[in-house]
Amino acid sequence: MPAEEDERDEECNLPLPSPPRERGQSKEDSEPEELARLRTLMMPMLIEATKYILQEEGNSRRPKPRGERKLRRQRMNDPHFWSVTVSGSHLTSTHMLQAHVRSLFKDAYGISSDDDFLVHEPPSPRTVQAYSRSTGNGPTPEDLRLDTQGKLDSDWNQKLFHVLLQRLRQRRDEENWQLPQRSDAYFLDMIRDRAKRLRDVWRTSQPRATIDGHPETATQIEERMLLRTSTALKKARHRTRRHNFIDASSNGKKYERRASVIGSVLTAKKKEEADDVYIWEWLSSVLELLGEDGMSSEESGIEDIVNTVYRVKIMVWRRDIDRELQIIDRQRMIGTQAFSAQGSKPVPRIRSKTNPISDRAPVRGLPRAFYDDEWFQQQDEDYRSVTLTVSKEKFRWLDIAVRH
Repeated sequence: MPAEEDERDEECNLPLPSPPRERGQSKEDSEPEELARLRTLMMPMLIEATKYILQEEGNSRRPKPRGERKLRRQRMNDPHFWSVTVSGSHLTSTHMLQAHVRSLFKDAYGISSDDDFLVHEPPSPRTVQAYSRSTGNGPTPEDLRLDTQGKLDSDWNQKLFHVLLQRLRQRRDEENWQLPQRSDAYFLDMIRDRAKRLRDVWRTSQPRATIDGHPETATQIEERMLLRTSTALKKARHRTRRHNFIDASSNGKKYERRASVIGSVLTAKKKEEADDVYIWEWLSSVLELLGEDGMSSEESGIEDIVNTVYRVKIMVWRRDIDRELQIIDRQRMIGTQAFSAQGSKPVPRIRSKTNPISDRAPVRGLPRAFYDDEWFQQQDEDYRSVTLTVSKEKFRWLDIAVRH
């Protein structure tokens, strides 16, 4: 047997092809020459495939990086983070349940996208009122009309949500979802959120009053809808760029920098037993509540063709806290002993009412004091209580006097 074949056999322990039948051998003692030749041709491919499989198995057994192991332990210990991977994308159980709810609405209303709901025919106000007074019939599995003209939590819609919940339960049992168990209240919240989104889409297609008080024409409605779609696509592109590590990384670093500034200043103030320690403790609590998502994004610019500056985008939902944030940033700008002189210098940030508007979503669950009064009053009660989920915590706002 050739030496090359001996080496291969020793390396992977695969059976070698039988040699061609010698003259005088019977067919029972040897396999056909064609089969032997085929095995000889396939042997290198089998050897390479075996090497690859063994190598991949070895890679999978190597220890993961420390951070990745820690994150995986946290997820495994969290019963609410059961997840699956579909086409390479990581989906939590919440995402999967939301997908089931979207599918439920698509089948119930015969739509393939949210815009298809524009032609939905809601029940008349008289029909809704009759059901509330127990003088008329309400929603049934055959009548799933959503009351898009009244309140989202009207008696009619509440009944409708429970009818849809029954359908969702039936699907869960028939399809045997391999997902964590959730309460009816949990599913009802999902159904309600989905209905609210479709109701908002439907309302955008209804005629509105123009400046002169007349209802919009069909052409005006179409133009407004096109503008809405264009704006939504622009926001989606912006969110995609931000999620691709641009804005998210910037805001995370900004938050960490400000937290580091406050921590260093607090340490120094406490050592000095300064009178304004309580102010910096208050600023620390403000920053902690806002978190990374509460930090304004920025647009770079140039002043006098020499200095690079950042123009801070306006977050219309957030209380005006420019002065408070400037107090923190100023400590970094003036350069204290707590910070190294190495690295790039802080870039000036310009805050102005003429700066661009940020399209980032409001931070949910903050105390009422953190939201802008005018913006807050413009939001309906459903948005405040369900979407925004304003915290009932009382937060005392300090009026800080800055000494120059």
